[in-house]
Amino acid sequence: MTGAVRPQVVVAADPGSAPTALREVRAGLEEEGVPHRLLTRPGGAAALAALAAGASELAVGLGLDADEVVVTHARLPPGAPLLRVPVAAGPLALRTAGQDAARLVTTRPLAGLPGSRGAPYGPSPV
Repeated sequence: MTGAVRPQVVVAADPGSAPTALREVRAGLEEEGVPHRLLTRPGGAAALAALAAGASELAVGLGLDADEVVVTHARLPPGAPLLRVPVAAGPLALRTAGQDAARLVTTRPLAGLPGSRGAPYGPSPV
């Protein structure tokens, strides 16, 4: 099949996003076996997540800025994302956000860190 586009989750990152946050989110998606593509756009994480979900064939999007990662679905209102994860929460929480975005697609239970329906994930254990 020539020219077919494989459905993907879209990750929209502000140019000022932390490279480590982007790396962890993408690793979480990859660990769950869900393909994704990256868009670089200026903006806040919530607005970027809504944009990404609308651009995704799977209706799932992640937005990243310097302060947080937001996961949403195209059917959710822009002001009510599924997850909001502060970058300061650390690598485990960021990777789990990527996994949870993938699990929205695969309809598996979320990975288990607290933080669903817009509440922030807590800091990673030390």
